[in-house]
Amino acid sequence: MATHDALYPLILPDVPQCAFPTVDTAINRAAQEFCRDSLCWADTQTVSLLPNVREYAITVPDDADLVVVRRASIDKRMMRGESNAQEIIDRREGFGEPAIYAVLGSTLYVTPTPNEAGKVATLLCAFAPRFTASVLPDVLVGRYAEAIASGALAILKRMPGNAWTDPQGAVTAYQLFQLRKAEARIEYESGRVAGSLRVTPRRFGGW
Repeated sequence: MATHDALYPLILPDVPQCAFPTVDTAINRAAQEFCRDSLCWADTQTVSLLPNVREYAITVPDDADLVVVRRASIDKRMMRGESNAQEIIDRREGFGEPAIYAVLGSTLYVTPTPNEAGKVATLLCAFAPRFTASVLPDVLVGRYAEAIASGALAILKRMPGNAWTDPQGAVTAYQLFQLRKAEARIEYESGRVAGSLRVTPRRFGGW
């Protein structure tokens, strides 16, 4: 993991006298927006399905939140995503190989209810740093440092009444931030993602 000071050389020269905690908050806000909009911090993980169990924990890196499960499949057969998780929770469609999934928080729900062991669901998950994150993943800082720094500068330079206040500079920095977000989203859609830290899946019981 990388600490916020890894981005300081790209930020501090443009915001003289800005306190480090203020810079850290701006970095977190920029990194969170960047990841939520671009889906660049993504990873594939597997979930072992169990008989009579409809809900499973999705493993989320420390200091991060799950943004979305973009795809889920069983034996390369794509499952259909349901945007209304409560609909899946309330639905009873008997037993069989799950064909539909939904996510609530960091919990995966599937239907029909699995009726045999040995099946594995493969998930493509996208994450974002929490607003209170104390560190950022190396893959994010290493690949998108300029973008996140631009987003942080846009936030800092539009703060009024400070030595570093620069409305026009904030506009320029935000334009670069938006451009880099769009590029990262295109990379994601074409299958080129930054990847995430490897985390150990956890088994989770349910119905």
